[in-house]
Amino acid sequence: MKTRTSQGTKRMKVGALALLLATITAGARPAKEFREFAANDGRKLWARVLSYECDTDKVEILRDDGQRIRICSKAFAPEDQAYIMTWGPVTEFMSATQFPVTLSRVEIRKWKTKHESTQDGQGRPGGQGGGGGGLLGQAAGGRWRRRRWRG
Repeated sequence: MKTRTSQGTKRMKVGALALLLATITAGARPAKEFREFAANDGRKLWARVLSYECDTDKVEILRDDGQRIRICSKAFAPEDQAYIMTWGPVTEFMSATQFPVTLSRVEIRKWKTKHESTQDGQGRPGGQGGGGGGLLGQAAGGRWRRRRWRG
């Protein structure tokens, strides 16, 4: 049987978890959201970035009254310039047209090769350094002779 204290503790944990999630998600904003931009002269406006061309340094913004403006990014405060610079790569990276993801199946055939020390390239035993590795070894004259082991 559950007591009141365990139900109260459970409700408190759920409430704390909900508050934590609300706080975390409030900080994460989508790129299409309006934000406050500050001009170099101190004026402020609510707008969202529509496009940014880094080669011409022009940014197109949509103001909260619906008017589109194309302006140089240097007209904004340094914090807003940094936001505009990072806005382009982030939106292009998330775009499915810029980076399409395709899945294809490729079959790789496996093959077996003998280790290079067991073949000399011409199908004979031996390899780098010669010798068959057994009781037979190649003598200086090109003849095979039996090795003698001395203990």
